[in-house]
Amino acid sequence: MEFLFKKKMTVLFIIFLISGCNDRVIDVKEHRSEFEIIEHGCMHMEDIGITVNADSTMPGPNLEKEELNHRRLNIVLVKTADDGNFGYIHFGAEIAVEMFVMTNEDVPLTIVNRTDSVFKELYIEKTFNSRQIADSTGCVLIKKAVVFEAKAGDIIIKIGPAAVDTVSIIIEEHGDEHNH
Repeated sequence: MEFLFKKKMTVLFIIFLISGCNDRVIDVKEHRSEFEIIEHGCMHMEDIGITVNADSTMPGPNLEKEELNHRRLNIVLVKTADDGNFGYIHFGAEIAVEMFVMTNEDVPLTIVNRTDSVFKELYIEKTFNSRQIADSTGCVLIKKAVVFEAKAGDIIIKIGPAAVDTVSIIIEEHGDEHNH
């Protein structure tokens, strides 16, 4: 008798799953809001991170995917006497995807895509300032966040000119999902 009861309950549970949940499945990759991604970046900004020396010419040092994966990068900028400190870094984008670059300083950022020998500046779709970030996430560690559509090829980031010697950044893909 107990066996039949468990069997019936199992069948009912399976029917419930099949019929009632199909339209409620949420694809986390598609529904993470911009501020959820920035809030996630803020968590990584608390980490010690790794140090990367920026270069004074494009493309700059290449960052491997393992170095970018949810990691704070402390970018040491090239010192200049006149225009402020600056530097270039780059990484390879495998697919076209929306990306976020978050910084601990409000510094100018320029994003360039390189395929073969062609360099093309990418359009920054959105910029969030420290007040928007703090009001929406409570995070005070991120002072600027930009969103752009990465293209396949090398993504080159120019940081600066800046009055600081080092800028910490977090680079996140919009659809990137992982556990902590």
